[in-house]
Amino acid sequence: MDRQAKTFEMVANSRIFLALGTADYLEELRNDQSDQAQQVKMAKALKKRVIVLVDSNLSLEQEDELRTFFRDFDTVIEVMVDPSHRNWGKLKAVLDEMGLVPKQEL
Repeated sequence: MDRQAKTFEMVANSRIFLALGTADYLEELRNDQSDQAQQVKMAKALKKRVIVLVDSNLSLEQEDELRTFFRDFDTVIEVMVDPSHRNWGKLKAVLDEMGLVPKQEL
């Protein structure tokens, strides 16, 4: 199985699509042929629910640009995170609300 087919299968079998909205991830999304951009396109085509973990260190312009990549999805939930702290309480609350229980405590 080629790489793109394997990626499609993994996205198709996922219950949600989780995007880590960092500056590096945003840079990858700008390249339409990158793995990350292809995964986002697959998730959109498959109408996956999306959680975008938005790095609190992004500028307002970067946050807006990140949102443009997910604007046409049916369900997008944003969770602001500070990568310098390991507090994942907001993500856990969102997962609980969506009926998705983490396999291990975050």
